[in-house]
Amino acid sequence: MPPDVHIDSAEKLEHCLQYWRNYSISDQYVKLQDALDTLDTPDRLVEARMAYQARWPLCDVRGPSVKEAILHTAAIFKWGADPEVGNFVPKGETALSRVPESRIQNQPNYLCQFTYVVNTNRDKHIWIAQKRFEEHVQRRNGFNKGQKSRRTWQDGRTADNVNSGFAFVSQVFLRRTDSSRAKEERISYKLHDWIKAATGPSSQFFANPDRPTLLELCNGELRDLKDSKTPYLRSGDLIWISFGVEFIIGADLWSTNFVPFELIRVGTVAPELLNDGPSRSPPPSALAPQQRLQVGMKIRLNDDFPMFDTALDTSKNSAPQKSKDPMHQGSPERPADSSKDVAPNEVFFGPDDAARYHSLRQSARERSGTPLSWPSSPSTTSPSLHTSLPIAVAEQEGQWPPQAGSDVNPPATPPLPDATTRASAGVSGGEGVVHLDSAQDALLDEEDQMDIRDRKGKKRALSPGPSSPSAGRRSTRSRAQRPRVV
Repeated sequence: MPPDVHIDSAEKLEHCLQYWRNYSISDQYVKLQDALDTLDTPDRLVEARMAYQARWPLCDVRGPSVKEAILHTAAIFKWGADPEVGNFVPKGETALSRVPESRIQNQPNYLCQFTYVVNTNRDKHIWIAQKRFEEHVQRRNGFNKGQKSRRTWQDGRTADNVNSGFAFVSQVFLRRTDSSRAKEERISYKLHDWIKAATGPSSQFFANPDRPTLLELCNGELRDLKDSKTPYLRSGDLIWISFGVEFIIGADLWSTNFVPFELIRVGTVAPELLNDGPSRSPPPSALAPQQRLQVGMKIRLNDDFPMFDTALDTSKNSAPQKSKDPMHQGSPERPADSSKDVAPNEVFFGPDDAARYHSLRQSARERSGTPLSWPSSPSTTSPSLHTSLPIAVAEQEGQWPPQAGSDVNPPATPPLPDATTRASAGVSGGEGVVHLDSAQDALLDEEDQMDIRDRKGKKRALSPGPSSPSAGRRSTRSRAQRPRVV
């Protein structure tokens, strides 16, 4: 008696596979394992022979007459094309099965195929058989005289991959020739309307008379699969399969085909035994509805939207304040890993300062502040170019009038310097840093002065400090040529 139809344990599955691999329905068929065990021995059951130069099938050599061998084995079904039309879908029609778009063919040709794939995650005996047969045919005299390479499709490299499978392939159409009439007359099944229309008298093709047959074993009797409760093969069905093997030499490559003849469902394997790789279903979290924007949601602005930063307040009576919100801190004053400290006459410019200064200058121009006063021109014999700030700027920073006991003198407010005096201010700098001497400070616009104080983050004006590296250096560049804060 055959094993139970429902297979729900690994022991049952192994027992069923061995049972059906050894079960021969007809003595005209050759058990796959017997063919492998006797291959290339004096008692061999099959061997590759040339049908014509480009096709070498495995032949049954047991009897007095040689004919193409029909092998059989058992495997777990994985997926397959429509049993009546394969991957052939005429233009304007809807595919009858889940055929990948890349495989659909609209016109009769050799790429129209019936494909049935078996699961090889647990059992690799089909891959082993293909390798043995290919080694055998390559030793035959006259095979592949041109030493062409083996086609990479289904060459065994993917046998150990997760979710691997092996494909049995048969042609939907055959080409009409002068000698094909007898073969065309052997068609014994009813043609699908698509196939009938594509193989009319004027067509170069006719339907393959050896189209694979799908059957089911029920109470010891074979019946058409279409008459069963489940009229199609499903992933996990245990099948007994008969097939032929042929080696095709093309223009550039050669390949091996396992051609199916009959597929008989003899059992069903529980899904947990298939080892069919990880589930392709998305996780439950991916199916949950995504959160949408709603009325009343809080929106926080960051550095990319700086015009609401309190640092832009340039009124005389309010000192710049840093926002407590880390989202509104503005650009950093100096990289943490800098090897030099910021000198009193240096300002560090961050990556976002260009837009911030442009907005500040535009705002200051619209407010049209008081005219800028200029300090007296420094003497050319003076050892330092540092001067005091204008009273207007000192008052803005709360440094004027001076406190009691202070030795600060009121700065002079002479007329604007000429071009020669302006050219005497020294400017030097490096990457990301601009050094400003006092004379250069005086040349800056009022809005530049205010924002420089803001960027230094301290409540102090640009008062005279230690001489910068550029002190005493005379510049011949005009004001239009000097770098400006933008």
